[in-house]
Amino acid sequence: SVTLLGTRKTGNSTVPHEGRGGWSAKNYAVDESVSVSGYTLTNPFYNPATRGFDFSYYMSNYYPDTYLDFVVIHLGPNDGYSEESVTYVEQMVSSIRAYGAEKGREVKVLIMTEYVSPEDGYYMVQSGNTNMALRRLRQTNYFGIQQDAFGNREEEGVYLLPNFLCID
Repeated sequence: SVTLLGTRKTGNSTVPHEGRGGWSAKNYAVDESVSVSGYTLTNPFYNPATRGFDFSYYMSNYYPDTYLDFVVIHLGPNDGYSEESVTYVEQMVSSIRAYGAEKGREVKVLIMTEYVSPEDGYYMVQSGNTNMALRRLRQTNYFGIQQDAFGNREEEGVYLLPNFLCID
């Protein structure tokens, strides 16, 4: 069985998670709190002493006696599928791996790729670009950036998991 952790819950208050609508990888990596659509949410991973993402800080504050097998990271479109977002995710991966080493155990990190956006959704439409071919190209390029950063790292406990595969 899987036990999910998180300081937030789904609308029906049953599934814990750390998702925050409209947040980017950068927000999780460097911001203490973020306001989106009139709501301000705090970042439970933000350590004021280090001024950034700190997985050990998160675990010691919220789940000090919990044993972790893996952490799932699913970010990207709110950063515009940028190389910068992969840099922030890499910082998170390093922090999670350091936490595992600190605890004397391996914590696997599963990095999800993004879904290919539908005609009417996700980042590229929000930025005013409705050209589907350009959106697909940008997302495909992002998959390549993720592959360069996280592919073939299974031996160190980092797994890039394709969320969507298709051949047109």
